[in-house]
Amino acid sequence: MKTLKQLLILFLLLFCFSKNGQGQLVLDSLFQVLANTNQKSERTQLHYEIAKQAQDINLEMAKNYNDSVLTAVSYSSNPKLYIQSHCLKGSIERNTGKLEESLQSTKSALSFAQEQNDPLLIGHCINTLGQVYSSLPAVDSAKACFNRSLEIGKSEEDISLVITSLSGLGILALQYEGAEKAFSPFFEALELSESQDYKLGIATSKANLGKIYGRIHDFSNSLKYAQESLQLFEHMGHQRGIATNYLTIGTVYYIQGNLDPALEMCQKSADLYHEIGSIEDELHGLNNISGILAGMGRIDESIDLQKRVKSSYAKISANAKTFNCLINLADLHMIKGDSKTALIYADSAKFHAENSNSIIQRRQVYYNLFLIYSSIQDYEPALVNFQQYVEMKDSLFSESTAKNIQELEVKHGVEKKNQELELLEEKSKVKELELAQKNNWIFILAIGILSLILITILVVFRQRTTAKIKDIEFQRNKAELEQKILRAQMNPHFLFNSLNSIQRMYLEGETDMATDYMGDFGDLLRKILDNSGESVISVKSELDTLKLYLSMENVRTHGKVNYTIEVDEAIEQFNSMIPPLVIQPFVENAIWHGILPSDTNGKIAIALRLINDQQIECTVIDNGIGLEQSKKSKKPSAHKSKGIKITTERLQLENAVRMEEIESGGTKVTLQIPIVKK
Repeated sequence: MKTLKQLLILFLLLFCFSKNGQGQLVLDSLFQVLANTNQKSERTQLHYEIAKQAQDINLEMAKNYNDSVLTAVSYSSNPKLYIQSHCLKGSIERNTGKLEESLQSTKSALSFAQEQNDPLLIGHCINTLGQVYSSLPAVDSAKACFNRSLEIGKSEEDISLVITSLSGLGILALQYEGAEKAFSPFFEALELSESQDYKLGIATSKANLGKIYGRIHDFSNSLKYAQESLQLFEHMGHQRGIATNYLTIGTVYYIQGNLDPALEMCQKSADLYHEIGSIEDELHGLNNISGILAGMGRIDESIDLQKRVKSSYAKISANAKTFNCLINLADLHMIKGDSKTALIYADSAKFHAENSNSIIQRRQVYYNLFLIYSSIQDYEPALVNFQQYVEMKDSLFSESTAKNIQELEVKHGVEKKNQELELLEEKSKVKELELAQKNNWIFILAIGILSLILITILVVFRQRTTAKIKDIEFQRNKAELEQKILRAQMNPHFLFNSLNSIQRMYLEGETDMATDYMGDFGDLLRKILDNSGESVISVKSELDTLKLYLSMENVRTHGKVNYTIEVDEAIEQFNSMIPPLVIQPFVENAIWHGILPSDTNGKIAIALRLINDQQIECTVIDNGIGLEQSKKSKKPSAHKSKGIKITTERLQLENAVRMEEIESGGTKVTLQIPIVKK
C-alpha cells in the first residue's frame, strides 16, 4: 500500500506541474519519490519520467537516466516503456547533434509502436521523427510526419501531441515557405492551449509567435510575445524555453541596432544551451553572436567565432549548417577586403553544395563567387558563375547557354580546323584531276601545279583575311562581355551594399528574406544582361527593370526610398522603343547623392510624357539635399561613376539632359529620349 500511495503522489505532482509547476521542482519531487521506492519496475518508470523531464534542463542527465531504462527493460517485458524510451533516446540524440543515430532510434521506436497498434505511441513516435527530419533537413518528410501526428493527436484528443505537431508545421513554414504561412498553425496552437489552460503549450506558442513577428520586422509584437513566453518558461523552470526567448529578444535588439543588449541576450542564450547540453541550439546562438560582432565592426572576432561554429558543425556532420558557415566566412572576408581568403571559403562552400542535392545552396554559392570575382575584376569566371546562378535559379541547365559561354574560347580553334579541311578538300580535287587526265600528264601537271599555286594563294589570303575578321569579332565579343559584366555590376556602391544586406539577413537567420532579395538581385542583373545585347528595348521593359531596381533599394535602405512612376497614356509602352538602361543612372544618382545624405525619408517621382512621334520627355524629381549641397558633401573617391556622362552621350540630342535645383528642396532632371516604333 505504501508503494501505491507513493505512485499516486507522483502522478499528482506530474499532473499539477505539467500545467503550473517549475521544472526543477518537478525533478526534485521525482527524486524524492525515487528515494522512497524500492520496487524495480516502479524505479524504472521513475527513471523514464526523470529523463523525460530533464531533457529541457540537462541533456546529459536525461541520457543517463534513459539509458538505465533501456538497460532494465526489453520489448517483451514492457513494450510500452521500451518504445517510449527509444523514442526519447531519438529526441535526446537529435538535441545533441547526433542526427543519424537519432533517425535510427526513432524509426526503431515507430516500428515497435506499429506492432503494438497503439495510436498515441505511433503519433508521438511520428512527431519525434518529424523533428529529426526537420533538423536534417528533409522538409517534405518532416511535413508529412507532422501532418500525420496532428491527425492522430486530434482523433485521440491528446493536446500535447496536437500542439507539438502544429509547432513543427509552423517552424517548417517559417523556414521554408515564408512567414505568412506560419501564422495559422502558431495561432491555432495558442488558441487551443489557452482554451485548455495548457501552460507549456501557451509558452511554446508565444515563443514561436515572437520568432515570426521578428522575421517580418514587427518588433513590438515580437518582443511582446517573447517576453510573455519568457515569464511563463521562467515560472516553469523550462531552461530550453528560456534560452529560446533570450535568442529571439537578442535578435530583435540586433536588428534594431541595440548591439550591446543584443550581444548580452544572445550570449545568455548560448550559455544556457551549453548548460543544457543542446549542441545544435548552442551553435545557433553562437552563430547569431558572430553576426552581432560583425555588426559592431569586430570582424576578426566574428571570423574566429564563425570558424569555431563551423568546426563544431563539421564534427556532428551537419553539412547544411557547415555550408552556411563557409558562406558566412566568405562574406565576412569580403567585408574585411580580403577577397583571396573569401574565394577560398567560397570554393569550399561550392564543394559542399555540389555534393548535396540542394539547388538553393548551389545557387547561393554561384552568386557569391560571381560577386567575389567581380570585386577583383576577374570577369571571365564572374560571368561563368553568374550564368550558373541564373541556370540554377530556373532549375535547369541550358546547353545552349553553356555553348555561348564557351564560344569565344573555341571559336578560333574550330575555324582553323575548318580551314584545314577546306585546304585538304582542294588538294584532293587536284589529285583526282591529275588521275583522270593521266594521258595528258604534261598539260594536266601544269594545270595542276598552276591550280595548286592559285588555290594555295587563295587559301592563304582567305586564312589571313578570315583570321583578321575573326580576331576583330573575338575582340568585339570580348569587349561586349566585359561591358555586360560592368553593367551587371551597375555601381560598386549598389553591389557591395547589396552583398552586405544579404550577409546581414543570413546572419540574422532571415534566410527567406535573404533568398528573396538575392533572387530579385539576380533577376535585375539578368534583365540588364539581356537588355545589354539590344540597341533599343520597349518602354515597358525599361520601366520593369527600373521598378525592380527601386524596390531593391527600398528594401536595402529599410524603406527610405519611396517612388512613383507616371506614364502618359499616349505612350505605347510595348511598341515604343528606347535605348536600354537610360533612366536608371539618374535615379541612382538621386538616391545616393540626394536622398541617402538626407535625414528624412526620400521620394522620387518619375514621369514620362510623349512630346511627338520621335521623342519622350522623362523627368526624375527627388526631395533630397539638392545639387549645391550634394556637390559640397561629395568626397574624393577612387571610383568615378561615368553612368550619367555615358547616358548623355547615348541620347545624341542637343540639351538631352537638364538638371536644376528645386526651390522647395531637391533636384529635377529632365531627359529628352528618342523613340522608334516597332
